[in-house]
Amino acid sequence: MHSSIKTKYIMVINKVIIGGNIVSMEDLITMENEKATQKFKFVIATNETWKVKDSDERKSKTQFTNVVVYGDKAKELSQILYKGMPLMVEGKLNNYSYDNKDKEKKWWSEVVMFKYKTLDQIMSGSNATNIDNQLPIEQTES
Repeated sequence: MHSSIKTKYIMVINKVIIGGNIVSMEDLITMENEKATQKFKFVIATNETWKVKDSDERKSKTQFTNVVVYGDKAKELSQILYKGMPLMVEGKLNNYSYDNKDKEKKWWSEVVMFKYKTLDQIMSGSNATNIDNQLPIEQTES
């Protein structure tokens, strides 16, 4: 490497903010590991609407995003969140892959939630609720 070449560093950020309505929730589960970590998953739906160029026609598209909470807050949130509830979520995006029975690679994504705001918090201007949602390092996702 030449000493005259300057190395540039790029800051990398993995941050997702998504707001929508909860459309489904899974049961709280306890993952078998040293700490018996709890996990709670739910799905948020978001809608995008736009007007077709040179027309009065409007189109819309709904996206469904998997959200997961780990640790102590998983149980609490599994009891207070409900289907249809508007929620704003902040977290990081995790992508996973696996090979199905036909040897095809399949992918899925989920947001690991670190903060959230309920509609009441949004309307009142309150700060987001922080969550200590760190998956233990030794835990692997299944």
